[in-house]
Amino acid sequence: MKRLLTALVLMVFALDAQAQYRTVSIRDIQRVPLDSLLACDALQNSNNARWTLQTSDFYPVPPAVRETIEVVGQVIVPPKTITFTATGWTLILRDAEAGQDEWSYLMVRVGSSTDTASLYGQNFLNLQQGDVVRLRGYVDEFPSGNMNSYTQFVPIGAGFQVIDIGTPLPAPLTKEVQDFYEGIYPGGKTKWSKRRFGTYSFGTR
Repeated sequence: MKRLLTALVLMVFALDAQAQYRTVSIRDIQRVPLDSLLACDALQNSNNARWTLQTSDFYPVPPAVRETIEVVGQVIVPPKTITFTATGWTLILRDAEAGQDEWSYLMVRVGSSTDTASLYGQNFLNLQQGDVVRLRGYVDEFPSGNMNSYTQFVPIGAGFQVIDIGTPLPAPLTKEVQDFYEGIYPGGKTKWSKRRFGTYSFGTR
């Protein structure tokens, strides 16, 4: 009886801790109003003071006031595949609920303040394509103060959960390089209004 009571108390505490953080869709994190992106098209890199035109609404200014939230997503690119950053502690997730569009993808980058021991113990590095996971963390932009910043989700270690394994992946969207950039790099123009993050297959014209 005493053991059962203890288990019930622990369950209540766990549910209470879960309730402290709201779940936000990847699409809501990534979506930026079109008029803001069109303004970026016009500005290009001429005015980095207005760099937040293209950042996530969940990236606070100043960034010290970050909200801890939770996201649920399907693993598109598993750990140890993107190795140029965070020594491979990086994922690309797809919003498993919102369907397939340009706003439905998010880079997850384990930062220096993340409890990597906790993630490692919960087999974070063993995630495979198609797995559906819940992660707790905050939204960041890198590099900050730059019109070409990249929205990323930084897990904190706690709250990690595998919900499902091996669910089928959607087909990639088809795009042309010219959909994102006009002219010859680096003298051309970035198309912020078209440069939305997704998984693409590229053709040529």
